Amino acid sequence: MRGSEGIFLFKSSCSYILVAGLAGDAVILRGSAALIPSGMYASLRHLVMAAHRACRSIKRGTNIADAFAYELGICLSGEREIEKVRRRMSAGSGSFAFVAICDEPMECLEHLLRALSSGMGLSGLKAGWRVEERPHCSDEADILAMEEGAMLELDR
Repeated sequence: MRGSEGIFLFKSSCSYILVAGLAGDAVILRGSAALIPSGMYASLRHLVMAAHRACRSIKRGTNIADAFAYELGICLSGEREIEKVRRRMSAGSGSFAFVAICDEPMECLEHLLRALSSGMGLSGLKAGWRVEERPHCSDEADILAMEEGAMLELDR
């Protein structure tokens, strides 16, 4: 996964999910798009599964945050406190994952074009999530990262 190139489009039961690596100074995104700092995700799979869970919780009305970006941050980290999620999301380093959920692929591309026209550039996805000091049954980073969000999902 490190340095995966390209723009990825997935169809889930909830919506289309577009993921792309972006570099540059963070821009404010609204609606169904989010910029996720590289330190918050372990892999493309981690991003897509969290985006699907965030979309599903919004559609079901079980979301914790009002904005998709923060709901995605909650699903990525397993953290319930929105303020902690906001702090982690604002600690970006110039390397981000762009994630959008949309009903149609062109709508997702429009969100991406807005981010690109704001001065950001395409780059590879650079996952930077680190395993924290706690016992786990596995040592694979993306499985451990997804475990954090899954525990939150079980509590909903």
